[in-house]
Amino acid sequence: MHDRLEPDAPVTCDACDADAFAIASTREETITGHVHLTLRCGACGHWQDHTMSFREAARFHEHYEATRRQITRLLVAYMRSEALGA
Repeated sequence: MHDRLEPDAPVTCDACDADAFAIASTREETITGHVHLTLRCGACGHWQDHTMSFREAARFHEHYEATRRQITRLLVAYMRSEALGA
């Protein structure tokens, strides 16, 4: 079981409950108003498919971008501390 970056994440991993994903593919179904996503969990590597409304997909995308920014900040801080010999 992995920690979630956001307690109320829009999508969580079926295998480990984490909320960090890589997006492998997307397909918009404009007739039905849904988006199909193939996701890979960043914590455990589990693959899963999700179909969601455009509204849910927008919330997922906002969460995805916020998570990406958080990871980037953590990596930059780590690299700076390594460069300073901390």
